[in-house]
Amino acid sequence: MDPLVESLQQSLHHAVSASLKSTSKAALSAGAPLIGLSWFLTSVFMTMPSTSQFLQYEPSNEPSNEPSNEVPSNGIGKPVSALRAAALKNVEKPMQLTLYRFGFSKIISLATFTVLNIPQHGLIKSPLVLFAQLKRTLPSFLLPACCLFLANLFNSYSLSTLGISLTYVTKCSIPIFTLLLSPLLSPSTPPPSLLSKLSLLPICLGIALTSYSNSSFTLKGLSYALTSCIMQVSLNILSKKSMKTTQTSGPQCHMNMVTIGFLLSLLKITLPFPPSRRPIKKHPLVPSSLSLLASLSYHVEYTLSFILISLIQPLTYGVVDAIRRLCIICYGKFLNPDTEERFNRRNGVGMGMALVGGLGYSIFSYKP
Repeated sequence: MDPLVESLQQSLHHAVSASLKSTSKAALSAGAPLIGLSWFLTSVFMTMPSTSQFLQYEPSNEPSNEPSNEVPSNGIGKPVSALRAAALKNVEKPMQLTLYRFGFSKIISLATFTVLNIPQHGLIKSPLVLFAQLKRTLPSFLLPACCLFLANLFNSYSLSTLGISLTYVTKCSIPIFTLLLSPLLSPSTPPPSLLSKLSLLPICLGIALTSYSNSSFTLKGLSYALTSCIMQVSLNILSKKSMKTTQTSGPQCHMNMVTIGFLLSLLKITLPFPPSRRPIKKHPLVPSSLSLLASLSYHVEYTLSFILISLIQPLTYGVVDAIRRLCIICYGKFLNPDTEERFNRRNGVGMGMALVGGLGYSIFSYKP
């Protein structure tokens, strides 16, 4: 082929590819409100209830004549269940949940991207292309993945210790931590206006009032929640930087990080650190159906979350996240009336303050 013709074809191919990428990004940006709403609803009505049920599960709650983790003996289900029980009997439920989340999400991500690559690369080459992409991009996501692992693990410990309300009222400080950490972790991010910064105060104070007078407070639980909060903020900022550096999408970013997160989970289970001198306590095996639901909810929520992170600024994401946590607190009180204390007038004032703060941030940060 004539070198000139070949050069023209390559130039045309690159131009078309760039145009398609630009169109795709513009379409995603236009759909950011819908993506945000989907993420909002998934986390409130799927992830929070399934996570709470997983962490609160006790075998005594099940009928004694038919344990929930038993499966029919006429297939491979029973040996697999027995192996799962033997491997995880000494693993605490927060760590079990973290392992299930990352493992399931990794499998779904690999299957999804392999299928999506088949039309372009064929059935045989598709997995090879995917692993080549992972090899190229994984190092850039090592630090965000560590933050994701710690944020998930300590969030589960906090939920087990403090409950829904106090965990999320602590994590309502995410916008404040985002404001403090952004100059350190992402100096190129433009600072928000003064009015946008001031609107964060009623959001955080309002969510705090929403859960005021909760009696389940412990210093240990607070340390779990604060650690999760700081790791979540670091994750939001660093993952956005890594996506820009590697030119990866939100779902691809998530796939990279759950790959590393799953390996960290296996390492944590295999080599517990720090070593404990206390007697090893056996933990109940959560039913497969509940484990699957909690893992699926996590995968959908975080895939949408990373798509949204790629489209908006970290502080804007933090504000949306704070309002989302307000809804989780309210729904948690409705869903668990026995363990979550009822609302009083002060709580209602707090809800109003948070919503006004969120509206104020939206107005002051709007750029036509």
